[in-house]
Amino acid sequence: MKLKTRILISFFVIILLPLVLAGVALMGFTSLQLSNLERQYKIDEMAFGMMLVMNSKSYSVALIKENSIVSLSQSCTSCVKAIKNALIDAKELVERKSQSENFVNDGMIADIMVSDSPIPFCDATRELIENGVTAIIQPGGTENDDEFIQYCDERGIVMIFTGMSHLTS
Repeated sequence: MKLKTRILISFFVIILLPLVLAGVALMGFTSLQLSNLERQYKIDEMAFGMMLVMNSKSYSVALIKENSIVSLSQSCTSCVKAIKNALIDAKELVERKSQSENFVNDGMIADIMVSDSPIPFCDATRELIENGVTAIIQPGGTENDDEFIQYCDERGIVMIFTGMSHLTS
């Protein structure tokens, strides 16, 4: 990765993400589960994904892997539809890349999933987790959050609830 890019991403992670999370915490809206975070690059990817969905159209989902956008689904009519579209796009990308001679399939579609709206616990989220998603950032606030948290805890998935929606028009 180029040094300038690394410095820019580090700026977002070191300066902006803690300010956003601290601001959310001060307002009393947050519940953070960070126990499974292993490396700085994962925090970088999460900050990058957060910046993407905060500046995308409503009901956006970003899938990130190795500091790259795997899929960005935006302007959907629901979060479930955004997740399904992102999953389909990511699978198509893996299929296209698999035709390349030097492609090594590690079985992971994406590493990070970021959403600007609460993520319901559905088949598409289960499939993303089964295909390699290890961290999720979302506002939270659905009826089945407890079930989703338990499912993620059993699989060692990092889940961050920001407590505030970033929906834009």
